[in-house]
Amino acid sequence: MKTHLIPLPQCPACKKIDRFLKYEIQDSKVFECKTCQLKYLDPCLAPDAMEQAYESHETLSQFHDFHEGYYDYGSL
Repeated sequence: MKTHLIPLPQCPACKKIDRFLKYEIQDSKVFECKTCQLKYLDPCLAPDAMEQAYESHETLSQFHDFHEGYYDYGSL
């Protein structure tokens, strides 16, 4: 599965641009908004790629093995 990443230069919740870097994860960085404290990825998955990723357990597992069984939590 090819992932399509898009830049996210502002907080997706409050739309402010003031942020600071929390972590780096593979091809993305986790930022924290200085206004509302939301943590978000930049770049992030494009809406169509996100929809495709969450379609099923199989598509999530293609991103990384730790997604194995993601949808099983509802049967606990």
